[in-house]
Amino acid sequence: MPDLAPMISALPSIEASLTDGLNPQQKAAVEAFHKPLLVLSSSGTGKTHVLATKFIFAVQVLGYKPDEIMAVTFTRKAGHELKERIGRKIVGDVDNLYVGTFHSLSSRMLRVHQAIHTGEKPFTIVEPEEIKMTLTGILASLDGFGNSSSSREIDKRINSLLKTIDAAKNMGVNLDPSSSSWVSGAPGLSREDSDILSQYEKTMRENRCLDYNDLILDFIRLTSANPIVARSWRKKFKLVLVDEYQDTNPVQERWLQIFSDAGNNLACFGDDDQAVYGWRHATVDNILTFEKRYPNALVIKLGINYRCPEQIVRKAGKLISANQKRHTKTVRSGNKGQGDVASIPCNGQQGMLNQALVLIQSVAKAQPKDITVLARTNSDADETAQFLIRHGVNVFRFNPDADSSPQLQIFLAWLRLLANEADSPAAIKIMTSLAGLGTAQAVWRAARMEGLPVMQWLSKRSDAGSLRQDGLLRLMDVYQGLRSATMISSASEMIELALTYTDLDKDLEALNPARRARFFRQYMAISEHAHRAEDLATIIATAQTEIADVDGRPDNAVAVSTMHAMKGLESPVVISPGWTKGKFPSGFDKGDEIDEARRLAFVTITRASARCYLLWDNQLGPSPFLTEMGLA
Repeated sequence: MPDLAPMISALPSIEASLTDGLNPQQKAAVEAFHKPLLVLSSSGTGKTHVLATKFIFAVQVLGYKPDEIMAVTFTRKAGHELKERIGRKIVGDVDNLYVGTFHSLSSRMLRVHQAIHTGEKPFTIVEPEEIKMTLTGILASLDGFGNSSSSREIDKRINSLLKTIDAAKNMGVNLDPSSSSWVSGAPGLSREDSDILSQYEKTMRENRCLDYNDLILDFIRLTSANPIVARSWRKKFKLVLVDEYQDTNPVQERWLQIFSDAGNNLACFGDDDQAVYGWRHATVDNILTFEKRYPNALVIKLGINYRCPEQIVRKAGKLISANQKRHTKTVRSGNKGQGDVASIPCNGQQGMLNQALVLIQSVAKAQPKDITVLARTNSDADETAQFLIRHGVNVFRFNPDADSSPQLQIFLAWLRLLANEADSPAAIKIMTSLAGLGTAQAVWRAARMEGLPVMQWLSKRSDAGSLRQDGLLRLMDVYQGLRSATMISSASEMIELALTYTDLDKDLEALNPARRARFFRQYMAISEHAHRAEDLATIIATAQTEIADVDGRPDNAVAVSTMHAMKGLESPVVISPGWTKGKFPSGFDKGDEIDEARRLAFVTITRASARCYLLWDNQLGPSPFLTEMGLA
């Protein structure tokens, strides 16, 4: 292993400027190279700063080229923030850095190898709700199913299939119908459900469409089938940085091994105490068994929480110590300010809402922008937000999973059709908005019966003069006009045409100012990228996997979100209702599920940089987590 000391000492001023202000553990994490590295970074310990500094250190001190480093983030927002931090120190086009989510990086690399992936024509990415729509179309084509089953039964069946598809792909089960082993990897399926999943995969491939899970799986398959491709990517990246490593799943772990078989260029940052996505098929075992997979690994523990005052750090530590399956850590506070965790009993659900309102109105010296209300679920967060709005509180409903508005999805669907005329899910989405759901479903069934993509079926009917419905005529008119424009217009010009020629710009006028502003923030980001990209497919994929709405919260608004959504973020004041016995954790939770709920409780408490208020229903009793902290 090369000795880095001479290289570092040769550039002392640069090294000092980068590591000045870091504590010894942070500095060690920045300077450790050429062996597997696991940085255990508890809440508020400066993980993102250390990760960004390590990237910059590799470039400015060790001489790595920026495109020889890959940094994998958990969310688009985190990727955007990391690029911004790197861009402050490194001159160049940060947008072209290999920094992003597993999905965005996979999409980008698959396009490099389009010739051996999808051939001459590019793929497009379907949105989650379009998977449901595709399954609905498949079920509707089954003999007698639509007539013999109620809409509720159909929804239940589709939701079950959606869970099966998601679980299988996140666990690496092959659902490709051309594979002889694909059914055996998804036990418990009926023969009919297996046939439906087979039809789903076949339909997606015929339409040259990938869902988000396919992006990762297809890159794994492509590199497995083409060892030369795998070696070229492994050789390219001298450093692979992974953020939020505790929330990776088995497929993502396999994906990382493509770039780092021995792990010597791998640096993973995470905290097993914040692993809260088991319900999304993440496994905390990836971070817990890191040293077993990489016996020569260096493990560094960041032990100073600069965010939370001492009382919060102490109580959070007492809570999480009840979990047995974890790395042992000693964390102390680096925040000398005053603060604490308070437990407040309330009279039922309504009492918790009332108490949250009282706290918002009475917290001394706290501005609305400094207050965040964290609920257990999205439905609880929506109920809380609506209650506060009715009582005059200006609310910002923070939901990072909702990166796109319906209008942006329609806009992107038009672009997807122009890039991939076989993208039937995009065609159905547009058709639903123009002609109604019933017509869209009827066209979808008819096209499937003839084995044609939707746009090809419509073009065939249009040429024969048999289209009569106004919405379908409008769709074909706009589509043909835009297709003609692609012959003479640049990608950036097509972005503008897709907004105006479809009359989407007029539809936007009906939105309230906040929603309209949100659309145009994202539209402008897409338009800016279009000036640098060569083709529509790349622009669309960037919009679907990279661009995030990072603005939007006004200073006079209280944020309302879920416990999961706030992971990685902070707020001076946190108010969290729902810490009630039988609710948190759920009365149905067992074993590992209780451990994950406890980790979620730990995450919630450690978002607060000053005060944290935990509300519970005194009719049912306090959560055992409150008892573990000595708060009940």
